Amino acid sequence: MQHGDSYAGLYLRLSLDREGKTAIQRQEVDCRDWAARHGLAVREVHVDRGRSGYKDVARSGFDAATNAVTSGLVRTLIVWKLDRLSRKGTAEVGPLLDQFDRAP
Repeated sequence: MQHGDSYAGLYLRLSLDREGKTAIQRQEVDCRDWAARHGLAVREVHVDRGRSGYKDVARSGFDAATNAVTSGLVRTLIVWKLDRLSRKGTAEVGPLLDQFDRAP
């Protein structure tokens, strides 16, 4: 397996689709464009549909995305907007970023 430095994973989340405002497809297109502009190949796309970023609910896409980074499969995790990752703010995001920094 190649080292994940030049690879990115995408994490896409949508709790409710309000007329396509943050539709999964739009998130993916924008995230793939960002990856391409930064010379990254998208290795994996992780999606949580109908999952809250605030409530304590299981998010298998989130778990898979964070595992891809912490295992070294990808070095970069791209989200459309920080609130797609979590609605809990720095209480969840800060420790997650620390965990990513310790990844191989």
